[in-house]
Amino acid sequence: AALKARNSLPALGVAPVGKLAPLPPIAGAGTLTKLRAASAFGSLQSNGHGNGHHASVGDGDGGALPPTPAGVTSGVTSGVTSNIVAAAKKFVAKGGVDEASTVRAAQAAARLVHGDAIGAASRYLSVGATREAVKALIRGSQIEMAAALMRTLPADKASKDAAHVLACERAVELGEWEIAAEAAGSIANVTERSWRLLLVRARFAATESDGTVVTRFDAMCDATRQVAGSWEGGCGGDVAESAVLHSLVGEVDVAASECVRAVNDELKRPGAWNAKALTRLLEALHVCSHGAHALRAIDPVIRQEVTLQRCYLSALVLASAGYTPAANSLFHHARAALKQLNKSEARFGFPHAVAMISIHELSLMMGHHPTEAEEGLAEVAEAASVPPLLREIAARLHANLTATRDVPREEPVLPAMESIVPPAGYNGAMDWKAPKMTMGDALRTAKMWDAAGATDHAFFRTPH
Repeated sequence: AALKARNSLPALGVAPVGKLAPLPPIAGAGTLTKLRAASAFGSLQSNGHGNGHHASVGDGDGGALPPTPAGVTSGVTSGVTSNIVAAAKKFVAKGGVDEASTVRAAQAAARLVHGDAIGAASRYLSVGATREAVKALIRGSQIEMAAALMRTLPADKASKDAAHVLACERAVELGEWEIAAEAAGSIANVTERSWRLLLVRARFAATESDGTVVTRFDAMCDATRQVAGSWEGGCGGDVAESAVLHSLVGEVDVAASECVRAVNDELKRPGAWNAKALTRLLEALHVCSHGAHALRAIDPVIRQEVTLQRCYLSALVLASAGYTPAANSLFHHARAALKQLNKSEARFGFPHAVAMISIHELSLMMGHHPTEAEEGLAEVAEAASVPPLLREIAARLHANLTATRDVPREEPVLPAMESIVPPAGYNGAMDWKAPKMTMGDALRTAKMWDAAGATDHAFFRTPH
C-alpha cells in the first residue's frame, strides 16, 4: 500500500533554470501515514565491494546489516574482540554478572510485576538465563510453556525429567489423567518414573468412585511403567512409598500416621535435614489430602498435623525457590495450624514451637528482605510470650543481620527441641505479616515449583 501511494504521486514539472518549480498537490484524498521505512522496505546497504543490494525485511526497528565478508575485519580488531570475550568469560566465571544480564533481569522483574510472565521469560532468554526464564513462566502460571522450554535444554536429562514431572502435575491438576500417566511414563529415571506413576494412580483412585475404571487405569499405568516386578520397593522403598501404597487401598489413616511420624522424626534433628526424604513425604501428605481422602474420617489431631506439615514443608520449598509471597502465606498457615494443635490434646509430635516457625521464616528472609526480617526478629527477641531460648536465638540472628565489619558474625547455637518449654499462657502470637495468597493456591504453587526442580535442598535445615 505504501508503494502504491508513493507511485501515485504525479511527476514533477520541468523547473526553469535557477528556480524551483512549485510542488503540485498530492493526488488522492487522505494523508500518508508515517512509515517505519527500515522495517517496511528493508534498507539498501553496501556489501563491501561497491555493489548495492536489498537487506532482508525484518520485523524489528531496522533492517539488519549484511554480514561482514571474510578478511575485512583486521587482525587488530579480532584480537581486541577475543580479549574482551575472554575477559567477560573470566568475569562471569568468578561470579560476576555482566551488564546485559543485569539490565535484562531488571526488565524481567518489571514485566513480572505487570503480570507479563512471557515477556519476562523472553528477557531472560535473551541473555541465556534459561532457568530464570522457566521460573518466570511458572510464577506466571504458564506451566505448559515452562515444561516445553525445559524440554529444549540440550544434554540435560535432569531438566527433561523435571519437564515431564511438571507436565504430569499440570495434567493432574486439570484432570487429564491419561496425559498425566503418559508424562510420568516418559521420565528416564526408572525409580522416579515408578514413583510418579504411583502418585498418579493414588490420586486418580481418590477422585474416581468406579472400581472398574480404577482397575483399568492401574493396568494402563503398569504398562506405561515398563518395569517388571512389584510396585512395592520399586518406587524408592521408603516411608513415603509405603504411605502412598496404603492410601491406594483406602488406608488413609495409616498413611497419614506414617507420614506425620516420619516428618516429625526428621525435623527433630539439628542442622541439615534429609531434604529428598522430606519432599517425597510431602508428596505423600498431598495424596492423603487429595479428593475423597480429604473427607475420610481419621484422627482429627493427625489431620491437623497433616495440614501443618504440608504448609511448613511447602513453605520451605517456595522459600528455597525464591518465591517469598507464597512462602510467607504458608508460614502463616503453618503457625495457625500449630496454634490449633496447642489448644487440642497433646498427642502430636511436631518438634517446633510457633515462634520457631517465625524465626525460620525470618532467617530465610534475611537475604531478600532484610528490613522486614530485622523488624520481625527484633519483635520475637523482645516478646515476653516467646520462650527465653528462642528469644536468644532471635536476638543473635538480629545481631548478625545488623552486624558491621567490626562485629564478627556469631552462629546461634540451637538448643535441644525438648528443652524449649513454652511459658504458661503462651499463644505464639507472632502474626507479624498477613498472608497474600490462600492456602490452596500457595500449596498448588509449591507443587509446581518442586516438580520443576526449583527446590534448593540447602534450605531444609534448622534456622541459622
